[in-house]
Amino acid sequence: MSVYHLQLRIDRHLFGEYLEPQRMKLNDVVIPSGAFRVFDSTREPKTGDRVFLKLTKSESGDWRYKTAGVPSDMERKRIDRVCNLLSRIDVRGAAQEMLVGCRDVDPVFAVWCMNAISPIDVNQTPAEEWFYGRLRAQASPVTYRSILLEVLTDDASPAIRFVSASRALFPAKKMPEADQAIFHYAHCRRLRNYFDRELAPFERKFFFHELEHIRATYGKMPESDRRELLLILREFADHQSPERQQAAFDLASGLHSEHDDALNADILRLFSEHCPHPATHPDAEATYWFSLDRYMTEELKCRKRSCDVALDLFEKRLPTADPPKLRWFLQILSSYAKRCQREQADWDHLAERLRTLAAVEVTPEQRKMIEEFLRSLKIEPTGGAKT
Repeated sequence: MSVYHLQLRIDRHLFGEYLEPQRMKLNDVVIPSGAFRVFDSTREPKTGDRVFLKLTKSESGDWRYKTAGVPSDMERKRIDRVCNLLSRIDVRGAAQEMLVGCRDVDPVFAVWCMNAISPIDVNQTPAEEWFYGRLRAQASPVTYRSILLEVLTDDASPAIRFVSASRALFPAKKMPEADQAIFHYAHCRRLRNYFDRELAPFERKFFFHELEHIRATYGKMPESDRRELLLILREFADHQSPERQQAAFDLASGLHSEHDDALNADILRLFSEHCPHPATHPDAEATYWFSLDRYMTEELKCRKRSCDVALDLFEKRLPTADPPKLRWFLQILSSYAKRCQREQADWDHLAERLRTLAAVEVTPEQRKMIEEFLRSLKIEPTGGAKT
């Protein structure tokens, strides 16, 4: 973290209140390490840097530094396009260009267009109403929805554009059946085709944001749709690609059903049959255990009971874990046990299950860590364990 005295010359005003004077001084500006971006990397600011700068005004009327960075050529062009649209006198024409922009090859510009022009269920702040309201008034909800459906069914849509279209079309509330069918078909098709395409690093970066969106939404989808998705995830789990396995574990953890025991058994079977090897697939293994913990937590929350199958998987893994990894596993189990205590859900059974960990065949160092873990939960270890 460094403290700077900045002397700025304003070359161009983009958004917000007009700045006077065109030169200003900002004292004691704190810029944390890694916070000054230059294209896709970071460095310390230099004299002469031409930056995009965001300033805020205090109640006393003083301007304060918020963020700054050196933009890429694409970012400059993107801002030029945005400024041009927002300054157009022909509001209707600008709105039509923004609707077309929802499918733009620049995915960040496309997402800006989706958000700026959205006439669907918009909860606008007064500032947003002032800034975007005149444009949104010119956008037909029917046309907007039709364009976003095209984005959703385009296999080549980058992840950031695809997820933004999906979120705009299908908010977190329960969907109508027709919307559920569209959402389910689009996401299953996209998952099947995802790994068969050459992806830019930009797309890879957003892939797990896309998975998070799908996982969060499928908790509200019919069990029949969850089963169809689970079939795809089994194919992913069978694959040797760590990325496909990570996708399988991450998404499977969100398919838990409050009512369908057979579906839950199939989800746990996927985990039981596909535990990644820590040496060859370390990233997939980390996702595996985090995802299994997420599934266990959902079972605890929805059905007020612990998950014996998942606990068995942890118990089998502990003896092969080195001390740092064992500590990590015990932290996961500790958080899970404390949730169980807080919610008063199946604690007596879980305590007895955890107590049996002291009887697992482990080294003296591992045993000491397990016993300390049990005592931290006020569970007295059983005696007679092997070493």
